[in-house]
Amino acid sequence: MTAAALHRPRAGVRQAGASLSGAGTLLRFMLHRDRIRLPGWTIGLALLMGPSCAGATGGTSPRLVAVPA
Repeated sequence: MTAAALHRPRAGVRQAGASLSGAGTLLRFMLHRDRIRLPGWTIGLALLMGPSCAGATGGTSPRLVAVPA
């Protein structure tokens, strides 16, 4: 016979690295999505926390006055 025999793994036997099959493509997809989502979350949290932090440092809230006991 001149045809080359193909090596097939036995059924039920896992090859090394088979559990990471497609991980590179998935990682690229997730990083591509995060390129849009991460700045959105960052800007959203900054807009949400900005007034709160300014109020805590006395930026926009009335200052507390010590009351003698």
